[in-house]
Amino acid sequence: YRFLYLRDEAAEVAKKTVHLFARALGTKRCAFMIDSCFADMFESCSRSYGDTILINEGNHGRLHWSGLCVLSAELLRGTCGLDHDKKTQRLSKSSLRILTSLASSVMPIIVSDPLWSSPTTLDVKPGSNAQAQPRNGTLRDGQMKYVSTMKTGPVDPTVNTMNSNAILVSALMGFMCQFTRALGDNIQLHLPTILFPLLERACPIGNHSSVQRAAFISLQEISLSIGHKDITTLLALNFDYLVDVISLRLGKYARELTHMERSLVGAIDVILQSIVYRGSQGLNAENRGVHFAAGHVAMVGHMLKCLLNHFDRQPYMTNLSIFDLIKAFRSMAIFMDSSIGGYIICNSNDAALKIPEDETDEWFLRLDFELTAESAGYAEDDDSEDDMFDRLDTNDVDGPANEPPPVDKNDNTSDREDTDFAHEIPAINSILSRCCYLLCYGDLQIQVQCCETILSGFHSLGKIGSFRKKLRGESASNPLMPAIAEFWPSITARLRSASASLVSVKKLSRSDLSLRHIMATDQETGPSKASI
Repeated sequence: YRFLYLRDEAAEVAKKTVHLFARALGTKRCAFMIDSCFADMFESCSRSYGDTILINEGNHGRLHWSGLCVLSAELLRGTCGLDHDKKTQRLSKSSLRILTSLASSVMPIIVSDPLWSSPTTLDVKPGSNAQAQPRNGTLRDGQMKYVSTMKTGPVDPTVNTMNSNAILVSALMGFMCQFTRALGDNIQLHLPTILFPLLERACPIGNHSSVQRAAFISLQEISLSIGHKDITTLLALNFDYLVDVISLRLGKYARELTHMERSLVGAIDVILQSIVYRGSQGLNAENRGVHFAAGHVAMVGHMLKCLLNHFDRQPYMTNLSIFDLIKAFRSMAIFMDSSIGGYIICNSNDAALKIPEDETDEWFLRLDFELTAESAGYAEDDDSEDDMFDRLDTNDVDGPANEPPPVDKNDNTSDREDTDFAHEIPAINSILSRCCYLLCYGDLQIQVQCCETILSGFHSLGKIGSFRKKLRGESASNPLMPAIAEFWPSITARLRSASASLVSVKKLSRSDLSLRHIMATDQETGPSKASI
């Protein structure tokens, strides 16, 4: 690990020396050396996490493993003839076969526990004095023993441990970058092994800044090696695999009744944003179709069911866990809304069928009126509110009350009503039900996130109702109305509770008044009643 402490000139000389050794040894012997380095590293790391060790020895061991990663990367670089401009010599078939076998042996070790899952940050719940928890939320037995042996000193030893873990994980990613440059487009054979772990480490939630930067560089290198122009394309084309991994992980958490990793929420957000971005680009592209295929929406719906199963089985959740869960709900709601918009655009035969911006807000007029009536301070037993709603209903009716609504004569379009948006509507209703339940939490950030997600869900259902109305007339079913009937009581109850708490805050007691105000009041009452 002396590479970490060498100056620039000395480091360059040392690297050139390693490159010469690699060229002298050959590809096969260097592959054996690299495999041996990672085998020793994995064995030492597993043994250290299983035993109670001192903090200084632990940091020294991590720096030693980081040095082994740097040495392996430089050996690989010297074997493949990588220059500073990232150009590599054309490898022979035998060398490429050796490196491919080495990648199959080394890559699973790199992304496995405990090397890859070493915590790099301390996550503390805001507003609480709870003990800091590493990235994965729950510690393994060996990690708990390790942290329990730490002693408080001038510098927090836990911070030193997180920094040494960040150095180790960043060194592992540096080796993966070198391997990607060496294999070129053949790295896509190993994407099922390394793609999701890299994406999880690239998320800003629960990862050190240097680890995020190294993971982003690795993903960018993989994208360029395969031939993609950016990381978004790489994630969108591997959407099926990534969603399957997340669903399996959520199912495991639900069965074992364990907490969800915070980085998993960031991974969900990044994956769904990538497919939304690709879908928006594909809608305007000619002969490319829509990226929101029915299979993609169904897979996200299945991932949502796994997430809801994990949420329903949790006996206790902290505010931080609930906040992360709502962020995942929000990302899925945005994905479903984009899927609905893509379906509407692709099934619009002419420009007149496209829904204007103001048309989607038609279903919110009654909600706005009810919210205004609630905030105006009407009493619960006041009949004026009912009169206003009666007047509203009277104004909304344009024709006679007994006149039946117009029915579309084309029966072939009415048959599609039960099949369109078959995945989006149940998913949005499930998200709305959980968010209305989570409104009861006292944390203001949780309430704000829930309200934003509920508003997004209502807006998506309003889009569907307006689209069906354009196609089939007034007789078409609108999924927004049943959702309002089911979830609006919970929202109004939350608003009444917030209003009551706000009124109670405005009522100040004598102890809350300033000393000057108390003195002025005592002087007005007279000298006999003034306090000495």
